[in-house]
Amino acid sequence: MGRRATAKVRPFDGVAPDGSERGVLTPALQRLEAVFAAVDSTRVAIDCHWRFNLALARAFVEWQETAGRLYWLEDLLDFELSDQAVADFRSAFPGTRWAGGEDVIHPRAAESLINGPARPDVFMPDEKHLCGLDVMRDLLLLARARGCALSLHNPSGPIATAVSAHLCKVVGAEEPLEFCFRAVDGRPALTDPVEPVEGGIYHLGEAPGIGLAPSKKALEEYATVLAKGSAA
Repeated sequence: MGRRATAKVRPFDGVAPDGSERGVLTPALQRLEAVFAAVDSTRVAIDCHWRFNLALARAFVEWQETAGRLYWLEDLLDFELSDQAVADFRSAFPGTRWAGGEDVIHPRAAESLINGPARPDVFMPDEKHLCGLDVMRDLLLLARARGCALSLHNPSGPIATAVSAHLCKVVGAEEPLEFCFRAVDGRPALTDPVEPVEGGIYHLGEAPGIGLAPSKKALEEYATVLAKGSAA
């Protein structure tokens, strides 16, 4: 069964946590207004990359409550804030869905996030950073037991995407898997067979393994680039 498409954007990469004037948000808010004109805001997820202090975060979340509810807000607040400060801030905005977890790189850190006051509504670790796969599976299931919906952070190539898609299937992830749609020219040529993505859905096959491998041609081409700095 298909799902409605969700767009993920990162409009705040020029914002710094030490800013205080709401005007620094204006260019990003204008970009979001343009996005909302094309995509229902409730299908837009925003990755904030930890760029907000409490004052700027409050200004933005209040804006989005009037401009249009979002699918989720990911990693909004500055790294330096305590988990309790993050939880206190979120409690003022119960209608907002909070996503996070891409930065955890050790099982104990993941368990601390899942069991702590800053636990996100959507737990989305990255399989490249938090491994092995059995550990990731167990942490995803723990997060669900604590009330989190599950996604995976995946601004990645086709191999990581294939592994992530299989993990999503194993744990029955409720939320979309991140996918870099048309982010890299020539991506279909990188694997054999081509990634099984059709209509916004990753179709898992019945064969053992992850279902694809780097193509020999791509390996030869990019090995030359790495060795010589050029494909020539």
